[in-house]
Amino acid sequence: MPFAVQRDDFFVVSAVCFMLVSHFLNGKPCFVFVQSINSNMNSFNICKVRDVYRAVLSLEHYFEENYNLNLNEAMLLCTLFENNKLTAGDLAERLGLTCSNTSKVIASAEKKKLIKRSMGKEDKRKMLFSLTPQGTDRLSTLKADPVELPEPLR
Repeated sequence: MPFAVQRDDFFVVSAVCFMLVSHFLNGKPCFVFVQSINSNMNSFNICKVRDVYRAVLSLEHYFEENYNLNLNEAMLLCTLFENNKLTAGDLAERLGLTCSNTSKVIASAEKKKLIKRSMGKEDKRKMLFSLTPQGTDRLSTLKADPVELPEPLR
């Protein structure tokens, strides 16, 4: 659900936090339209964004160590759980990634046997991606983890 953010420090940081956490926890893209933000954005704002970015990196490191998943792979699993059988283009759009980056994430998840591809029934040229039982199990384990969000993401 899009929403507009005014040029207030609190709202800018809240919007970035909401977008990142929503993207991570729900696997749903969240589009933030920031209005009236221009070169007047002071270093205080960018420092807050830096802290959020570091917190997301910390969370990704946790997933890599505990689940052998990077953040994009985890979001891919969430997206396919909620929307079974999507094309690479649909995944790129829902993950907010470029098509090139999405292809890399798909290849990595396939190599780990977390997702599988199948031909479209109506159009045999279309490849559709879905979770494997192993991917569903990994996502269930990940969702059950009582991971504590880093401070800037709370």
